[in-house]
Amino acid sequence: MRRGLTAQPDPGGSIFLYDTRSLRGEAEGWLPEDPGRSASVRARLFRGPRGRLGIVPDPTAPWVRGRLIEVTPAQMPVLDFVLGGVGAGLVRRPVDVVVSLRSTRASAWVIEDARAWRPVKQERT
Repeated sequence: MRRGLTAQPDPGGSIFLYDTRSLRGEAEGWLPEDPGRSASVRARLFRGPRGRLGIVPDPTAPWVRGRLIEVTPAQMPVLDFVLGGVGAGLVRRPVDVVVSLRSTRASAWVIEDARAWRPVKQERT
């Protein structure tokens, strides 16, 4: 896999869900029952026009907490449609994730253009 925000992630594998309540509701039946593992990503957090959360990865930003879950390659196209959404402005990209004090790479749906999104106040930890 190529590094960087513009690199396309490999299909399937690990995905980082940061807005688990909203995303699980939208992807009901397409995400595994296993809740995954607690994970964090350094990113700026935003709220979209429809209330959905979005992130912009940033190594200097506070931690955004979420879950790291495993999916199959067959689930990915559906999840891209459901979680990326039509007109939601979210695209799947690789991100650096910390799980159990270890760093790994995973896919996450991130904001493509944050101009229409409002920053969410984050606390540094």
